[in-house]
Amino acid sequence: MTRRRNSVDLLPPRADAIRAWAIEALQSGRFSQLDVWNRLNRELAQLGLREISHSAFGRWAKDGLEYGFAAVRTPSAPAGRCCPTCGQPLATRVLS
Repeated sequence: MTRRRNSVDLLPPRADAIRAWAIEALQSGRFSQLDVWNRLNRELAQLGLREISHSAFGRWAKDGLEYGFAAVRTPSAPAGRCCPTCGQPLATRVLS
């Protein structure tokens, strides 16, 4: 099942480290969802980003634990002429 991406999944790349920590913390069970949500929002505030609502975080955590979390983006340099968004090779044919 593919779930709809929410506000936590759509955080910009500069928040990848804290989102990865949140995923690990939730999966480990060492922290409550409330503790993870509070730390996530503190870190987002330090980055100058908007807070995630409690309900959006709860849905993200529940869905992620049940169906799997969306992969954290790992930026890499495109090989050759690739689309910077999806990484697929660009067409080499030139339209005239």
